[in-house]
Amino acid sequence: MSQTPTAPVAEKVDTTVGTTKGKFTIIFSLIFFFIGVIFSLFSSNTLFSHFSLDEPPTPTIPSEIKVPDGYKFSFLLYGNGNNKYTCVVASKSWDISSVQADLINRNDSHYDPAFYVASLTSNSDGTLIFKSVLVKHDNSSLTVKRDTKVDSPENNSVTKIHAPWERYAALNTVSGGSFSDIGYVVVVSTYKGASRAVSECGDNYQDGNIDTEPFTATYYFYSGSIPSNTTTNDSNESSNNNGAMNSIFIGYTQLGLTIIIGFITIGIALF
Repeated sequence: MSQTPTAPVAEKVDTTVGTTKGKFTIIFSLIFFFIGVIFSLFSSNTLFSHFSLDEPPTPTIPSEIKVPDGYKFSFLLYGNGNNKYTCVVASKSWDISSVQADLINRNDSHYDPAFYVASLTSNSDGTLIFKSVLVKHDNSSLTVKRDTKVDSPENNSVTKIHAPWERYAALNTVSGGSFSDIGYVVVVSTYKGASRAVSECGDNYQDGNIDTEPFTATYYFYSGSIPSNTTTNDSNESSNNNGAMNSIFIGYTQLGLTIIIGFITIGIALF
């Protein structure tokens, strides 16, 4: 007696395991993405990050350029830039014509635009201008003039390749941030940046020739009253953090990499 064949019954496939696994993958990817963003925030530039508010014990500041009593160490910045010198044959000398530097707040960072917190430029009269580049958090600036200097202790009687250590007194400040209450700036730990030998002006260089010397240096900022015969101007622009350049600043490079890596991770999880 023949039997009627029965149609095969399809086995049920449990798809909940794969779906659940995919959901967990996406959730963990998002968690790691946001952890990356938070890490980027707290590892990015703030003016006072990695610093104690106490003056560093080294290098020893020579007595000739120490600030007067009553001024308190506030913060320090690291600079990388160029000194430009003009050959003056009549006086057989190199006159400094301009100073330019980019400033960062930690010595373990590269001099990348993403880490800049301030700029340093000079006027034709020899004064220097420190200005915050964190415009969303700090609008302050500081104009100073050198009042004393000493030879770099790293130089010797034969070679003088390092620029002098100097003290600058504030002439003018613009409120709205960390430079607002600075009275003195001391420049130490200069590396290179000195002018060429005097003998080269007139021999190897003609009158009016410009020589550019790269340098790095450390800048100590001291708060206190502005020395006499100087002025303070209040800026009409308001600061978002009541005058402290320690607001969180996300470097574009850091944030961009975090976002890109995060989206790549999510894309891999989805596919």
